[in-house]
Amino acid sequence: MDGAVTKRQERTAIRNHAAYWIARLHAENCTELEKQHFRQWLKARPDHAVEFEAMTDLWELGGGLADGIPSHHAPPVATFPAQQKSVQTRRRMLATFAACAAATIPLSTSLHAARVLQTASGHFSDSVLPSQVKCFLDTNTRLVCAHNNRYFRLEHGQVILCSQAPAPAQWVAAGDVRLYLQDHSSAIILAEENRIEVTALKGKVLVHNASLTGSFVSGQHLPLGERLSFYTNGTYHADRPDLEALLAWRKGYLMFQNRPLSEVVAEINRYQTQKVVFTAGSLKAIGNMRLSGIYYIGQGKDFFRILPHLLPIQLISHGSRIEILPS
Repeated sequence: MDGAVTKRQERTAIRNHAAYWIARLHAENCTELEKQHFRQWLKARPDHAVEFEAMTDLWELGGGLADGIPSHHAPPVATFPAQQKSVQTRRRMLATFAACAAATIPLSTSLHAARVLQTASGHFSDSVLPSQVKCFLDTNTRLVCAHNNRYFRLEHGQVILCSQAPAPAQWVAAGDVRLYLQDHSSAIILAEENRIEVTALKGKVLVHNASLTGSFVSGQHLPLGERLSFYTNGTYHADRPDLEALLAWRKGYLMFQNRPLSEVVAEINRYQTQKVVFTAGSLKAIGNMRLSGIYYIGQGKDFFRILPHLLPIQLISHGSRIEILPS
């Protein structure tokens, strides 16, 4: 038992040094002497190269993490004259390492992102990966998976991930947000241009956002049924959505209960090629009108035929788009 603990501690130390070298090699003040020391460290033991490659792949898979995690995890280093390189890149590497080290994730030696799950507008996809992770992709969604199917990056769209026992824990990156799904856990993740949403459905879902300070800087377990919405302006909001409405797309329809018309239109536009658009004036005039109803995916024309009978609006078709105006 002690031998296993010692081996695990040794691997963690090597992983820490690997992450440190990733950060130093991309730092603005990295010197030729440091690069020489890195090459010596890399050749010293075969597992040094293995962990360095794994950490590099993990950073690439989680690219785009914002600033916010301090670099105190790295071993001390002397200060050298500055060279012009990307500070943002260095911070992203340190942040990704810090998020992973916090959960002591065992890294695979074959972590290269090799599988892409993707759906087009109006299409859906269900997959069961070899790691016993179920993936339910909503329309217009792109999910990148690693070889070992334990690391994911949601580039856009919406996905339900279900980690099945005895599958190992899963890491999911979506914008600045990182999720850690333990066995028997599931969550809905939405990635759009202006926000990232995470809703816990089952088990333990750890949410981490390095761009925020306070309670989220070190991560927290999301209570079941709760949703966290992270916005690009640096704010976030917690609520408990109607899960039936949230999951309705799995049954082929969308449910709206007293929602602003602008939100309804934005959500419907994800499911059809003919987009509904507001003008600047119409958005201000009617965008906040409230609407309740059901939109059956694939039958959008029926929904829009009755919409002018529910609200004082008019719809004008212009080929690839439908313009929405006050009546």
